Amino acid sequence: MNNRAVEMKDVRKAFGEFCLRIDDLSLDRGYVLGLVGQNGAGKSTTIKMLLNLVYPDRGTISVLGLRQPKDEIEIRRRVGYLSETPAFYEEMTAGWIAGLVKRYYPNWDDRLYAHYLDKFNLDPNRKVKEFSRGMKVKFGLTLALSHRPELLILDEPTSGIDPVIRRELLEEIAGIIKDEDRTVIFSSHITQDVEQVADYVAILDQGTVVEYSDREDLFDRWKKVTGTATSPHSIRDSFVAFKCDTYGFTGITNRFSPDWLEELNSRGATDLKVSNLRLDEILISLARREF
Repeated sequence: MNNRAVEMKDVRKAFGEFCLRIDDLSLDRGYVLGLVGQNGAGKSTTIKMLLNLVYPDRGTISVLGLRQPKDEIEIRRRVGYLSETPAFYEEMTAGWIAGLVKRYYPNWDDRLYAHYLDKFNLDPNRKVKEFSRGMKVKFGLTLALSHRPELLILDEPTSGIDPVIRRELLEEIAGIIKDEDRTVIFSSHITQDVEQVADYVAILDQGTVVEYSDREDLFDRWKKVTGTATSPHSIRDSFVAFKCDTYGFTGITNRFSPDWLEELNSRGATDLKVSNLRLDEILISLARREF
């Protein structure tokens, strides 16, 4: 078995003046990858190219060891997908829709489907139009999981739903990856969700992957540093974002290490204090290069 869940190499996709550029984005099976970035950064386009819903202008895309678009049908059978706004036949019952969907998945599991209906308190005899936003998301996740996908792809799954349902979904994602061969890719603008469940984080900015790292390494390298310096502007190049005033300087670095700190000291920086960053602070620093 190929151990890679996804591989994207030398991928380009242009929409007018916007161009998504992914030189190399690979993920092994058994992990959760969180895609974050501002609206329009390219998160949804990346996901849709993995599913062959959007065609790249160039590059190669492999999913579960299979090549898009040559193996598109087999890939879709082995992947579960939930979009930000799940689209259903609103006038039909949840059970009728499930009966339609199951025909396309040889591995569909009726017992698992019933389990999720019960777990999420969903009535299969109700019309979808009677479901709340949160219930539709849970029904979409039920359909995505009931054929036991090897890869689950979620595009902004927690957008616009209440905190209780968000917590349920995140707990379900965490449970899925207890099977080391199962993989999850999800995009979200709610950075706390990514911090909670992601093993790896990819940050997109203006169509480019500007950071791709495992979560522990990311937060080890990204730090906020305050202090004083004889010539603050002489250390500006050590930081991604930087500001100074009469009291000293504050900077954000993506290269923090004991050696980096020692080098900063040698360049005249003193009274240094180091603090951790949240993912949203990292995202803002990358996008704006300021505080």
